[in-house]
Amino acid sequence: MEATLLPFLHAIEPLKHMPRTGWLRTIQNPESVAAHSFRVAILAMLAPEHLDLDRAKCIQMALIHDLAESVIGDIPTFAKVPKQRKYEMERNGFQYLENLLRTYNSKKAEEISELWLEYEKGDTPEAQWVREMDKFECLVQAHEYEQRTFGEKDLNEFQGLSAKIHSDEAREWAKFLSREREDHLAKREKPLPIIFITGDPMACEMVASYVSEKLSLSHISVNKMLTEKAQDPEYRHHGILERCLERRFEVPASLIVELLENEIKAVGGRSWAIISGFPNGTEQLAEFQKKVSISARLHNIKDDTDLI
Repeated sequence: MEATLLPFLHAIEPLKHMPRTGWLRTIQNPESVAAHSFRVAILAMLAPEHLDLDRAKCIQMALIHDLAESVIGDIPTFAKVPKQRKYEMERNGFQYLENLLRTYNSKKAEEISELWLEYEKGDTPEAQWVREMDKFECLVQAHEYEQRTFGEKDLNEFQGLSAKIHSDEAREWAKFLSREREDHLAKREKPLPIIFITGDPMACEMVASYVSEKLSLSHISVNKMLTEKAQDPEYRHHGILERCLERRFEVPASLIVELLENEIKAVGGRSWAIISGFPNGTEQLAEFQKKVSISARLHNIKDDTDLI
């Protein structure tokens, strides 16, 4: 038999588009199994130094921990398949993948098989960390889906995963996540009265200044905000903003929204706020709606005749 890794690669390809079935009851087009494994691997890479873990082993373990699902599918908890039977199904599926890889690299095939068994047993510090990150990543994703669906989807069932996180380090991460989630849910209870003015830059600034002065509203100019932050050496992202403005690179939507939210909080005493020069595209608008508010009104200014 010809020694090639192609059969193995073809066998695991379904993971790239196989949905994580646990989300399907509430989320349309959820993440794939491969997407989940990728971020678990990132979390494995970011394990605190003082834990003294074999980081390379953690990353590899995270990448292969759901590999058998390419053969047996993603079996959700609500399917109520007995734990032992699910393990046996996964073990059999992994054996198939191991056999495919063995013809190309028997040592690596044995290595990933041992890694999977180590993960399943959960006895080593590396396996315990990756298992915790598997749960933590799911909690992060649940929160992100709550943001994406504007809090309209009930994902509380996934919060029980926090009980499976035991290490001090992972619990600290989970605490920050819980705090962020609580803040986000609280914001949903108090929609912000905001008007976006977008279009021709000069006309936007003129309209926003005129309306805010006449109606005694707060005015936040995104262009002015970004320029000031780019010139502030104390701001951690000032270099990035400086390059974006000088080279006309796209400013990350998440960065603009973070700055905007801080500006909105700073002028929060007034009933309405006008934001000029934002959003510049659907990505920025979607990010604002996820992270801050969905209550904003959008007005597009084509030229200064719209002032009339």
